[in-house]
Amino acid sequence: MADVWWGSAAMCGWRADQEDAHLNEIIDLPSGNKGMLVGVFDGHGGSKVSNYAKAHLKEHLTNCDEF
Repeated sequence: MADVWWGSAAMCGWRADQEDAHLNEIIDLPSGNKGMLVGVFDGHGGSKVSNYAKAHLKEHLTNCDEF
């Protein structure tokens, strides 16, 4: 795989806690190649859903028959 560089940053806005989450991860594709899984998850008033999406998106995606 060619060299890939990426970055991410987060800033807590008006709320007391950071509610957003982000994901940057190299994944193995069914073709045998490598790919990137990149996501930004907006907390919309709470961090539970955004953190869940960050923790479980790869698992759900790679377990789909279509993948």
